Parts: sequence; structure tokens; C-alpha cells
Amino acid sequence: MIRLVLSIALFLFSFSTAFAQDTLAHDAYAKASRVVLKFSPMGLLNFDPTVQFGAEVRLARAFSWQAEAGYGRFLQSRPGLQTWRTRSELRWYLASRKRPRSERYPAFPLGRYFAVEGFYKQMKLNEYTSAGRGCEGGTCGYWEQVYAPKQRHVAAGYVKLGWQLPLRNEPLSPFVIDFYFGLGLRHIWVERPVFEGEFFGWNRGDILTFDRFRSTGSSTYPDLVVGFKVGYVLRKK
Repeated sequence: MIRLVLSIALFLFSFSTAFAQDTLAHDAYAKASRVVLKFSPMGLLNFDPTVQFGAEVRLARAFSWQAEAGYGRFLQSRPGLQTWRTRSELRWYLASRKRPRSERYPAFPLGRYFAVEGFYKQMKLNEYTSAGRGCEGGTCGYWEQVYAPKQRHVAAGYVKLGWQLPLRNEPLSPFVIDFYFGLGLRHIWVERPVFEGEFFGWNRGDILTFDRFRSTGSSTYPDLVVGFKVGYVLRKK
């Protein structure tokens, strides 16, 4: 894992030959750029696939705000599962080292950047389950099928490094690709009804079926985010 992070960092911040363009052209491009519309292919490759779109809005020469939302109920791990995702990110673009020191300044929307991101995901599952009735001494008198709506929530925060560059340098293309990686913390909790006689916690069946809705507890752990987005820059005429 450490080697993966270092390799991505080396690619983002050392592989600079692909971002060589005329200084005047870059300045004109940056001044005219206002918004970057984005699509996240990584959302379709997730264990809980979602279609995700977003927009990055210029706040100042070196700062921008990015928001993203996604929804999915196709190709899910369980029938009837619905997934929502949202992200909000504040970016600070870093000055280019390729320019003379007197001309170094950051400029949205191209180049290396530092970001702080907040993330939230909600998974909703409406299904029926078996509930024990008249349970005493570890046995139940009978079982019945009951409606059991379940929700799984994920909230996370990340510190990210990335690089946004045009797909073509000469002339500068309005299409961009945004590479990033980051480290943070992820908190997970599950909301579901509790029924008499039901066993809570992990068992062998949970491991085989990967039932992420069974445990009613919460947990927090370190997390790594790696990915890319594609975008289109809207520029002022």
C-alpha cells in the first residue's frame, strides 16, 4: 500500500513533461475558465456502483470549490439496494515550478493542487427478514416474515493531493483529466430494526454473504482514496 501511494505521488508531481505549454496561453486559459463540469468513471467501478457528476467552481485565482453527487440502483450487490453519494471539496492550486521564480503563481483550473474533502454515502435496503416470536432460553416459539428497512451510512474526511491537466496541450483542450489520492478517516454506522431472537454480530454466514447491514454498531478507521475524473472546462468568451 505504501508503495502504491508513493508511486502515485511520483506520477502526479514528478511527471511534468506532459504539462509543458506556452506561458501566455496558460494565462489566457486560466483567466477565461470559470467552471469545470465533471464525470467520475470510478463510481461505476465501485462495489456499490453509482453514476456521479460534479462541478468545480472558481473562487479565486488559486482556489476552487467542487461538489459531486451520485445515485445508483443498478448492478448492486443486493436486489433493491439504493446508493447515494455526495462529496464536497475545497481546493488550493499550487504554483508551477516550471516557470521562472518571478512568474510562479497558481491558477485554476490546471496544475497540482492540495484539497480537503468531505464525503457521505447512504445505502438503503428495503426487504423482509425472519423475526423470532416467543423466544425463551435460546429458542423461539415460531418465526415470521417482517418488513425490515435498513440503512448504512458512511461519513469520511480526506486530505488530498492531485493534478489536473488538459488532454491536449497545443492548443489547450477544454477537456481535462483530474488525478488524485488522499488519506483520511471513515466512519460507518448502520440503522435497522432489532427483532426478538435475532442474532447480531458477525458469523460465518456474514463472511460468506458479505452482509454489511447485519451489524448495528459503528466503527471508524483510516482510509485511502485514489481515483480520477474527466471534465470539460467552461470558459468566458
